[in-house]
Amino acid sequence: MKELTRGAEAIVTSDGTHVVKHRLRKTYRHPRLDERLRKQRTRKEAKVLSKAREIGLCVPKLYSQSEEKLEIEHVRGKMLKAVAGEDAKKALGLLHEVGKGLALLHKHSIMHGDLTTTNLIASPKGVCFIDFGLAFNSTRLEDKAVD
Repeated sequence: MKELTRGAEAIVTSDGTHVVKHRLRKTYRHPRLDERLRKQRTRKEAKVLSKAREIGLCVPKLYSQSEEKLEIEHVRGKMLKAVAGEDAKKALGLLHEVGKGLALLHKHSIMHGDLTTTNLIASPKGVCFIDFGLAFNSTRLEDKAVD
């Protein structure tokens, strides 16, 4: 498995077809609290990812989950950030698709929580949304505006 990225919450690795997101232990937290938070956040991310796919949003397929790991589909394509650096006109065209996807999420009261050009993949299927680690449910207009 090749390491793709290492964030504050997790290490993400891939074998080319599957991606594994492993939530890291935080030694500064009490061990029981840390274990509970990692389990809750992993379950929440899996649930939101499944719901987003169910409503028709382009997201990676969830293959399996454990207490602190998610195994998901490796989405082929380029991060929107990279596309913007290479071809701003093409990236601008993809933003319409991003807006439609975000509207679909919000219609179903799902806030992505970390919508950046690094969490959007321009793939042959269209723009795919990834990394729902900070996602949450809300009907508040302010949450939708911030998202």
